Amino acid sequence: MNKKHTILYLIILFALALKLYGINFEVPHPDDYITVQAAMHFGPAQVELSGHGLYGLYVWPSTGMVYIEVLLFSIYYLLGWAAGIFPDIDSFKNLYLTDPSSFFLICRIMCIFFGVASVAALYSLAKRLYGHKTAIMAAFFLSANFLYSMHSQFIRPDVLATFISIMTLIICLSILDTGNYKYYIAAGVLTGFAISIKFTSGILVVLIVVAHVMAQGKELFVESKRQLSAKVLPRILISMGTIFLVARLLIYAFDLVDINSISLSQDEIFNDNARNFARFLMNLVTLSGVMSLIAGLILRVFPSVRNMVLNIVYNRKLIHGMAAVLVSFIIFDPVFFLNFKQQVLIFIADANYLGSNQQFIGIDSLGFLGNLWWYIKGSLNWGSGLAIEIMAGIGLLIVLSGKRKEDMPVLVFALMYLLVISAGRYRWERYAVTLMPFMALYASVFLNTVMDKIAPRKISENKRVVIMAIIAIFIVLPSTYNILRYGYLLTQKDTRVIAKEWVESNITSGSRLGQDAYTGILSAETYEVSKKFSLSNENLDFYIENNYDYLMVSDTQYLRYMNEPLKYEKNVEFYNRLFAQGTLVKEFKLRDDLWPKSEERFPKYHIHISPTIKIYKIK
Repeated sequence: MNKKHTILYLIILFALALKLYGINFEVPHPDDYITVQAAMHFGPAQVELSGHGLYGLYVWPSTGMVYIEVLLFSIYYLLGWAAGIFPDIDSFKNLYLTDPSSFFLICRIMCIFFGVASVAALYSLAKRLYGHKTAIMAAFFLSANFLYSMHSQFIRPDVLATFISIMTLIICLSILDTGNYKYYIAAGVLTGFAISIKFTSGILVVLIVVAHVMAQGKELFVESKRQLSAKVLPRILISMGTIFLVARLLIYAFDLVDINSISLSQDEIFNDNARNFARFLMNLVTLSGVMSLIAGLILRVFPSVRNMVLNIVYNRKLIHGMAAVLVSFIIFDPVFFLNFKQQVLIFIADANYLGSNQQFIGIDSLGFLGNLWWYIKGSLNWGSGLAIEIMAGIGLLIVLSGKRKEDMPVLVFALMYLLVISAGRYRWERYAVTLMPFMALYASVFLNTVMDKIAPRKISENKRVVIMAIIAIFIVLPSTYNILRYGYLLTQKDTRVIAKEWVESNITSGSRLGQDAYTGILSAETYEVSKKFSLSNENLDFYIENNYDYLMVSDTQYLRYMNEPLKYEKNVEFYNRLFAQGTLVKEFKLRDDLWPKSEERFPKYHIHISPTIKIYKIK
């Protein structure tokens, strides 16, 4: 084992240790149930779906992740059966229904594996582009990345999709270097798998094309042998554009489509979402018409552009690579095609879900620039640390100024991904998870470039490495501290468990309780429980008139509304009135020294650990 590999292995062990700390936390993240339950449904136990996600299905297109979980659960059952723990499949199913903690732990270990594997994959990618020193720094920065470590402990698709994306980028570099047919197929298969995990991974399709274009170089502009297509393609595009625009004009002028009359369900909120989606499709038709018309005119006027397009479209390797994407997606996400109508309905609902039903308060779009700034000052900042963010920004400029073709696939992916999530309908801190490896990569480019520029030449290479290591350690200290603090919080007894135990010991059975989300799970046999996403969707008088005894609220909920009081005026009014008029019976919260109130860069309500729970008596 050489010295270079030893350092990498130590970094991987460091990443593993940080991610394992606190892994067996007591209360699963709300999203943890989604793919776990789907895997138990499609796996040998065939557990019935019980409503997690929209229409009892998982919201994410994470079928590829579910496949892995089904495999792991099957191995778990077979090992348990061989050891005499599970005499039959019913005992296995019963364990999940009564105590699913081992199933969650298995899936968390899976996600941690891919989180750690991402560190090794980033090293491989960075080494190909910038050499060993930069690669080691990039791997070290990612190993101590707070946002990436945190989401490696959740059973979500973000880390797995990011790992697959890095591996696909490595293969795209092989396309660029060699143009070998096998790399097109491999990239296509991985891309289809990644899309089955998370739809935003579709950006990888563009990466395969970019790698192909960069590999072909000037050959792309050679006159195409497809002369018939050279004449027909511009005409087809111009005709399509004209038809789309004329159709849109006729629909508008004569009111041929009454969007307001669309009714696909008895649920009126769902119908509103469907109408909004129909309006989106109308705008898409208009945009497609304009783009087709412009593209057709450009191809007709500029022969070099026409040759480039035809040489791309008719390239056998690229066609087969795109076919591999489709076949891979069909294999890893057959549900999308086998139940296509339902998938479309879910897509319609998910696309418009937030604005109507207020299921994800505080994360709806601020507009493109607003979202972009939100990610820059928020997730990218506290997720990686301010120093890494600044260094990554400068490192990105350094790479852009270099104008190397081998940098293009990674640059295009990172920038396109940031633009896509910024253009999204809503904003999650977890959407930035995929950007964390590239933050680490470009920060390491900056550090290595600075050291090469300012370090005196008389300093030996070993001393330079030591200096860089010391600087890197100081840079990751804040993020490492956050990871350790977060892990420690995971090891503490969750306030939802403490609140549940207190209620069972102190509140009379048969009492009527209303619960916000994130306030714990109470027995419906002991109490008359009404649990809602937010109690503030009704006014306080509703609960008083309907003889509720107690209301349990969580700061994971009320802080979302109170952070935007003008937007959620009625909800804020409900909580303020409850706090003023209700009798506070008990409050459960973490010690202030564990979670300082002034710590704004560590947004508590985003990560669902031990929320502050308040119980008010209103009767």
